[in-house]
Amino acid sequence: MINKDRPTKIKVLELLNVASLFVAFVIIGITHIVPPPLLEALRMPLYLRAVGIMLGIGWPLSLNIYHLVLSLVGLVIILNIISLRFFYSLYLRRITKISSVLGLFLLLFSGLFFSFSLTLWNKISLSNIETSIVYAAISFVMFVLDLKTLRAIRR
Repeated sequence: MINKDRPTKIKVLELLNVASLFVAFVIIGITHIVPPPLLEALRMPLYLRAVGIMLGIGWPLSLNIYHLVLSLVGLVIILNIISLRFFYSLYLRRITKISSVLGLFLLLFSGLFFSFSLTLWNKISLSNIETSIVYAAISFVMFVLDLKTLRAIRR
């Protein structure tokens, strides 16, 4: 049963998590529908190909790591949404605590990867620098949202 008497803070966090999942689907969908070179700053595979070579990471491996991290972060967001919806379920809160810690770890290192990629600014194209800035910002925002969710769940 959905808890209607949840605190407003929990409802807002749930809404923000749903919005972040929706935005992720929109970004992924748009980059698959709109042909290049439009929206090049949102195209992760092009970025991974360029930066991965400079960092010594092969193309298929970097794409597989990207898909794994994207899937795990998506799972963390879904678990956060479910746990916030059923806020008074202690079982779901325990699961979400574990998944949120995993999410914090993944988002922190994703943000660091994108931020450190900016040190290659003289070796990569302007669109890859834009991609790095966009996804570093997204990683930071998602990190803060996951941290806020973890703090709300812990109480």
